[in-house]
Amino acid sequence: MSAVVFESGQSPHCLQAGAASRGTDAQLHSDLASLRASFDDYKQQTEKRIAALEAALEEKTKEWAARQHALRREMEAAKGEQDKRIQERLQEERRFVLEEMAIAMQVELHDDKKDLQELIKHAERSWQAALQKMLSSKSSKLMAVSRYLCVPGGQFLRTSYRYAALRDWLAGWTAVACTSMKLLYKGTRHGWHYPCLLDCIAASQGDRLLLLMRHESHVFGCLIDGQLLEPPDASASTCTSVAMLTFISLCGACNEPTKIPLPAEARKVKMAGRQGAVRGSNGAPRANIFMGGAQHAALWMGYAKPVGPSCDLRSCELWIAKEHLPTPGYLGVVCGAGRGTLSDRKTFTLTEMEVWAL
Repeated sequence: MSAVVFESGQSPHCLQAGAASRGTDAQLHSDLASLRASFDDYKQQTEKRIAALEAALEEKTKEWAARQHALRREMEAAKGEQDKRIQERLQEERRFVLEEMAIAMQVELHDDKKDLQELIKHAERSWQAALQKMLSSKSSKLMAVSRYLCVPGGQFLRTSYRYAALRDWLAGWTAVACTSMKLLYKGTRHGWHYPCLLDCIAASQGDRLLLLMRHESHVFGCLIDGQLLEPPDASASTCTSVAMLTFISLCGACNEPTKIPLPAEARKVKMAGRQGAVRGSNGAPRANIFMGGAQHAALWMGYAKPVGPSCDLRSCELWIAKEHLPTPGYLGVVCGAGRGTLSDRKTFTLTEMEVWAL
């Protein structure tokens, strides 16, 4: 029997093995393809799930961001309310502290004010006592020499101790140092006509003037912090208000040298021209000079009634309302309507008159 010759010289056994191997490879390829398909399907599903998770995560992130924003706004609002409440509380505490401090300061200031008032009162009492003592001493000195003042026709020096006592007494209550006195006019020396007085005082219109008058044993006068101005119209009269018009009694009317200051409404000085007259309340010409006013006091010089003025300055009328007279201390007469005077009668003729510039 002839032998079968196989291609390539392979034996049957090898051929069977090769066939089996090819079958296994095919199965492997099939399984691999199936596995690859399953993997691709799983991959797609996984990618879808990942995409869904990412979408859900993004949604949750947005939701969380929104919630976080809302929470932040709530926290800011709550913080604003809390800050507002804190500020209100601080303001309330501040008001409370300020009120407490104000009350404490008021109490302290009230106590300090009381202490200060007591201190001021004590100082005022001490000052008044010292002033009264000083004035009493000066009044005593003046009272001792007052009857020698404003003597008719007398010759004297400005430094006379009698007038020095008068200067000291005036300085004690006018708060102005009267270091010197200059005689401008003396009736018995210069004459009793009104133009004589105007000529003598014309050169001293800026000084404080002291008018000293004597009627027998009474010495009195007035202190004027102002001017005695001659009217520019010789037939007219002028009326001016002065800063101070104080009547004084040195002897006769009061038990000691006394000042009688007048209120502002009674500080009128009326001066007539050389051919004019100061008129009374009824319009009738009455005098050359008037001082006082408003039912408080009146001094008329060159006075005549029912029609004036008199040709003689010595003719005078002087009255002072009762409320301005010292009580006690006034020793003079009481005229009608309860008025007093610094002379021994309301209408009188001067013994002497002096006008001094201080």
